[in-house]
Amino acid sequence: MKKKIICVLIIIVIIVGIIGVNNFCNRKITYKECKNNEVKLKYITHKFTGESEHFGFETGNVDLDKNNYEILLTNFRQTKKVKNIDDFKITIYFNDKEWSSNGWNKNKDISFRKFLKNIIVYEEDTEYIEENSPNFRRSSDAFIETSPDEFKSAIKVEVKYCYKNKCNTENMKIKFID
Repeated sequence: MKKKIICVLIIIVIIVGIIGVNNFCNRKITYKECKNNEVKLKYITHKFTGESEHFGFETGNVDLDKNNYEILLTNFRQTKKVKNIDDFKITIYFNDKEWSSNGWNKNKDISFRKFLKNIIVYEEDTEYIEENSPNFRRSSDAFIETSPDEFKSAIKVEVKYCYKNKCNTENMKIKFID
């Protein structure tokens, strides 16, 4: 009887240990290559991640070639639990100009965790050449207006979330891999 109790206790300790290690590992943000085959940059100028106190993204890629500007941010996740989130918004800025935002609230038909998992922020802008005009870009926005030399200091990612009638804003620290 004592052997069974000891065996069960050992199994419980092992399971709790595995869960603890898994939870600890899930908190750390490390760069991951993009798994999504639909959106993949052919060339990458910079690889980066972003992390704040409670959230992060593991895939940040940008191509700043003079003929092709592309950016991809994905693999967003919560790194530290915040219970009962009612509203969430992630906003990306370049040179303090808002470029993109994505939001969620508890009334949506998708869970918060699934929403984070499904976020893919992507833009491509290719330079076109016409016979009677100089090179031009088809559009202009905060990302396109950012020069390759200033990209690292220009990008800012901000998260705002509300729960229990309180709202917090966190700025992600961008870590460049290259």
